[in-house]
Amino acid sequence: MTLNNAFCTEKNIFLIEKNPAASEEQRKKAQELRKRNAADLQRFLAQIENSISSSTQAEAVVKSISSDSAVKAVLNIRDMISSGLAHASNEVTLDEETIDTLRDSIANLNREYL
Repeated sequence: MTLNNAFCTEKNIFLIEKNPAASEEQRKKAQELRKRNAADLQRFLAQIENSISSSTQAEAVVKSISSDSAVKAVLNIRDMISSGLAHASNEVTLDEETIDTLRDSIANLNREYL
């Protein structure tokens, strides 16, 4: 799965859950998709964590980008790239290698990740 696929899935889940006319079957399918999407997102985060050589940096990054939403995770990654800080742990300044890893992780949202 790609991050763009995850974004579309999240949008569809949201639309189904907010639609008062959605059937019970549609709502069940949305919940199944949410679980699958969450598992895919965890694999994406694990890939990033495994790509960062410093365990301190990796821990701070994972804390900062962990989310149940691919959109939020990508926004958090972009914030960290621009600020150079892991927001969940503001005392950790990210090194260039970590920032490059983060840039690479979202450089192509159509690349297969998940």
